[in-house]
Amino acid sequence: MGSLNNVKNECLIKLDFDDDFVAKLMFKALGPEASSVLFERVKVFLSLEGCSLLVALSASDTVALRAAINSWLRWISTLEKVYNLFVKNKT
Repeated sequence: MGSLNNVKNECLIKLDFDDDFVAKLMFKALGPEASSVLFERVKVFLSLEGCSLLVALSASDTVALRAAINSWLRWISTLEKVYNLFVKNKT
């Protein structure tokens, strides 16, 4: 398997939230996943831009990229549902 040095399979996901509190909450919750070494074929970079969370994915191949996109979108969707259920609805 090749290294990720010559990656050509990339995806940038930009998620806009109502306020920067939610974006920061998502960033903190997803941080451990981004720094995990479980993904040999995918590198993940998280960053904040105001009320937006940026998820940059780089993969060694398109199969790995597709799987990573699906996983990250599922995790983000789950976090948002939990936030809406336990935090947003309590205010």
